Amino acid sequence: MSSGGDGGYTLFTRSTVDAKTLEPDVRAELGGLYEATEQLNAKLRDELAELRAERDVLRTRVEGLDAENDTLAQRLGSLATEVDRVAREAEAAEEFDPEAFAAAMRADLTDLLEREDRDAREVFRPGGADSLPAVGSVTATRVFADFALAAEEADAAAADSGFAVEDLTVTLRTGVRHEDGVALQLPGLVGADAAGLSDVSFAVRPRASPSAATAGEDGVDPADLREVPPLVGRSLAAAREALAAEGFAVGAVTEADGEPGRVLAQLPSSYALAEPGAPVDLTVGRAAAAPDDDSLEGTRPSAEPAPDTEADDEDTAAESAPDDLRAIDGIGPTYAKRLANAGVDTFAALAAADADRVAEAANTSASRATEWIAAAERLAGERR
Repeated sequence: MSSGGDGGYTLFTRSTVDAKTLEPDVRAELGGLYEATEQLNAKLRDELAELRAERDVLRTRVEGLDAENDTLAQRLGSLATEVDRVAREAEAAEEFDPEAFAAAMRADLTDLLEREDRDAREVFRPGGADSLPAVGSVTATRVFADFALAAEEADAAAADSGFAVEDLTVTLRTGVRHEDGVALQLPGLVGADAAGLSDVSFAVRPRASPSAATAGEDGVDPADLREVPPLVGRSLAAAREALAAEGFAVGAVTEADGEPGRVLAQLPSSYALAEPGAPVDLTVGRAAAAPDDDSLEGTRPSAEPAPDTEADDEDTAAESAPDDLRAIDGIGPTYAKRLANAGVDTFAALAAADADRVAEAANTSASRATEWIAAAERLAGERR
């Protein structure tokens, strides 16, 4: 049906015409048109089938790309999480100060002793265990459990930064009662003699990685490794004794310019972890060569030799030159810096210092200061 020019409509109807009634040429033309139409329809159907096949292939590729995109997104998320974790660990490791951590742990242990002191107000009095009052006593189990708990908490706090708290040693100075089980009475912290207080020592070391938790390829158990003692500043004989005492061997010994007979360098370095029996190479100051007879001609001393002021100046300079106090067991960089700030920077100065002054300057116990002074006396004596 189509619209007419006058606004009306013309109705087209489909009718069937008998081909036999048509002229031959018309019939031939209609047959050609029909065949062309069929061929066109067949071609269109083939192209449509190809388009549908291409569509299915593209759909499959799109689905595959979507899956790859999801996988990449997950991997990127995992990598971002890993980067954040590594950044946090790096930041924590950079901010972690073993000396500061050790000082904080000492403060925590001091707080622990103060808490125990509040529970045990009675100060130890001479006269035997029977003279100790039962009021304010603390059970031994509780004291030991508190120390163990403090060590576990400190180790857990250090683990986040890759360090471990080990070798906790407690020297407990206390009165003991045996009524109704073992009870301890700790001395009061206020007004008490420092020498009568308990000592707590520990070590902070890098924590072994999971891959090193078992013995490595060389069969060495990390738990068997030991710290190499500090040897710089000691005589060669003293260094040999220190290595033998710690179970190490003396490796290659080379000479270099420096104080004759003194250890100038060591490898592995101080406090490095090494296998027991491992050799430690030493660099020792070269001894001055003895002058020959020809060099002595014309240098015979006169009847009244001039005073050897240059030698005196060298001796004075040698005596005033600072020593590496870290060669003394127990003195690390922080303690050495505190002592140097107090004017104690040589073995001789430390040997002559008062134990209370050393303890106050280094912020440590008097008993430990006494041990340092004894070691300094020994090292200073080796130089004479």
